[in-house]
Amino acid sequence: SDPSSGSSAAESPAPVAGAVSLDFQSGNWSIGYNETTRTLEFMAHDIEDGDTGPAKVRFLTTLEQSHALSQEALEVHSAGRPTCPLCNAPLNEGEDHVCPRGNGHALRQS
Repeated sequence: SDPSSGSSAAESPAPVAGAVSLDFQSGNWSIGYNETTRTLEFMAHDIEDGDTGPAKVRFLTTLEQSHALSQEALEVHSAGRPTCPLCNAPLNEGEDHVCPRGNGHALRQS
């Protein structure tokens, strides 16, 4: 599908009747850019459909929205949990971490 021929970001999505399930295993992702509307289009395909089926999820964002999301994602990532110095697994404060590289010894985070 050609993102440049898609709908503009200003269009409202069609109403959805009934419950919608977005529980699927993501396979291929496509990203397109429309210079006219300055929008990014993201499409996720169900792994069971491969490249032959339509995108299971499709959404449009402005460049500004995508930039703001990326900045927030970097902030969230940098504020994340500390990692084990041996195996790089995330550590939970106050819980023992049995590190596979620590020869069965638990590392305590305080």
